[in-house]
Amino acid sequence: MTNNSVDRLHVKYRLKLKRIVIKITLLTVVTFSVFILSLSVGSVHISFIDVLLALLSKLGIVNYDLGSLGKVVLGIRFSRTMVAILVGSSLAVSGVLIQTTTRNPLAEPFLLGLSSGALMFLCISLIIFPKIHMSSAAIMLISFAGALTALLVTMTISEFLGGTPLSLILAGIAVSAMFAGVSQLLAFIVQFKLNIPFLILLLGSFSNIVLTHVFIVSTSFTVGFIIALVISKKLNTLIFGDEHASQLGYNPKVLRYIAILTTSFLTGVAVSVSGLIGFIGLVVPHISRLIVGNDHRVLIPSSALIGGSLLCFSDVIVRYFSIQLRLGELPVGALMSIIGAPFFIYLLLKKMRG
Repeated sequence: MTNNSVDRLHVKYRLKLKRIVIKITLLTVVTFSVFILSLSVGSVHISFIDVLLALLSKLGIVNYDLGSLGKVVLGIRFSRTMVAILVGSSLAVSGVLIQTTTRNPLAEPFLLGLSSGALMFLCISLIIFPKIHMSSAAIMLISFAGALTALLVTMTISEFLGGTPLSLILAGIAVSAMFAGVSQLLAFIVQFKLNIPFLILLLGSFSNIVLTHVFIVSTSFTVGFIIALVISKKLNTLIFGDEHASQLGYNPKVLRYIAILTTSFLTGVAVSVSGLIGFIGLVVPHISRLIVGNDHRVLIPSSALIGGSLLCFSDVIVRYFSIQLRLGELPVGALMSIIGAPFFIYLLLKKMRG
C-alpha cells in the first residue's frame, strides 16, 4: 500500500471519527435538554432558568435559594426524571444486545417476554416474602431471574418451532401474554392484600418513583452498560455469523451468554421500578443504526442516549396531558405501545416481503 493510500485512509478515518463525535455530542445535548424539560413540567411550572439554578446550587457552583420550588425540582421530579432516562437507556441497550444475539431485527425485551417474566417473579416473591421489597439487592436479583427465565422459555419454544426469526417472535408473544396474564392476577393480590401500589406497573408508570429507585436503576444500568461496551467490538463479528466470529478468535456462544445475561439483568431491574414498557428496545436500535451505523462501539452509547431521551420525553407528554385533562396519572407504557406497535407492524411486513 502506497503512502498516499495510507494518508487517504487516515483522513477518511478521522472524518468518520469526527462525525461520530459530533453525533454523540448532539444526542447528549438532546438528552440533557429533555432532562431539564422534565424537571420544569408538572402541576407547578418551573422555568428552565430556575431549574438550572437549582441544579447548579445543589452542586455548589452558585448560591441560589429557590425555597419550596427547589425542593420540587431536586426531590420528586429529579428522581422521576432520572429513572425515566435510565429505564429508557436500559431497555434500548437491551434491544441492541438481543437483536444482535438473535440476529433478528424484530427482537426486543417486551416482545420476547422478558418484561412480563420479571414482573411475574417480582409479584410471586412479594406474595411469599412481603418485606422483600425493602431490599434493593433482592429486587434486582429476582427481576433478573424472572427476565432470564422468560427468555430461556421463549428461545426453547422457538427452537421447537423451527428456530426461525419469526418463530422466535411468535414464541415471545405467547410467553409474554402468558406471564403478563399471571402477573395481572398476582398484582391484584399484592395491591389489595399487602397494600403495595402494584397495579400501575402493569401499564408502565413512573408515578411512584422515589430516590431509592434511582440508586437501583443507576447501579444496574452502570453494570450492564459497561459489560455491553466491553463486548461491543466482539459483537460486531456476530453480524457476519458465528463462523466469522470464530475465525477472528471469539467464541460466539460465550458472547451470546454474556449478552443474554446482560439483557436479562438490564430489563429485569428496569421493569421492577417502571413496570411493563414495551417497544423501546425495538424502535430505538433501528433509529440509532440510521444515525450512527452498525458499529456496536458507537451503537450502544447512542442507543442509550436516544432511549433515555425518548422515554423521558414520553413521560413529559403523559404528565402534561394528565395535568391538563385532569385525568390523574396516565401510564407512559400505553403511549409507548401506541408509538411502537405501528413500527413493529412495519418491520414485520418488511421482513415478510424480504
